[in-house]
Amino acid sequence: MSLLLAIGCTGAAYAWLALAQSKNCMSCHAGQRKMLGPSFKDVAARYRQSGAAQRLAEKFVHGRSGA
Repeated sequence: MSLLLAIGCTGAAYAWLALAQSKNCMSCHAGQRKMLGPSFKDVAARYRQSGAAQRLAEKFVHGRSGA
């Protein structure tokens, strides 16, 4: 829960966290800080636009690196 609150997520965020953990995203990404990949906070800022949720969900499902 602290990760979710730290990046300003509630409710439905549990679903994305469970997905990120099941797809091993957490090995390269963290909530607030850059690791091998950008933080989830930075990703959220980058994709804060209309239609971005669908495009980002497709990347999660199909996998993507270097995007």
